Amino acid sequence: MLASVLYLVSWDPLATFAFTRTKFQFLMSPEKGASTLTRAAYFRAALRYFAESPIGGIGLGGFAQRQLQIPTREYPHNLVLEILSETGIVGFVPFIGLLAASLRGYRREIQSSDSRGRILLESALAVTMFALLNAMVSGDINDNRMVFVMLPVVHSLVAQQHSCCMTERAA
Repeated sequence: MLASVLYLVSWDPLATFAFTRTKFQFLMSPEKGASTLTRAAYFRAALRYFAESPIGGIGLGGFAQRQLQIPTREYPHNLVLEILSETGIVGFVPFIGLLAASLRGYRREIQSSDSRGRILLESALAVTMFALLNAMVSGDINDNRMVFVMLPVVHSLVAQQHSCCMTERAA
């Protein structure tokens, strides 16, 4: 509790905003920086590896092996590109299926939920969307395990809201 209070007291939103603005300006500048250029090269490499082996990919962990020719922990910094390049269509289709199954019915249930249910669904979806967006710019498959945890959580909440609504309608 004390740590939370200290963080809130010491947090400087203006400095955070200024830092974020500076990063975006840098990304949009002609120089772009080494990080941006490296990520762009990794994105292109991941797409090239997918094109080389679209069905089964180059194997889990294969991106680093192919990119640097040594076993290391390198990855394309994009979950979708990593799944496509390392597992191909064989791994990408189940990932899309997990996304679709987890989010199916969300819109319908959010509209028919009571305020408590709506808050729960919206909160879970917000965390899931944050994890998904973060997974598009950082981390490898293992680092982005929050995505794979939150998708079933959202699915379970949607199913729970649906069954509650069906029970109420029947009564």
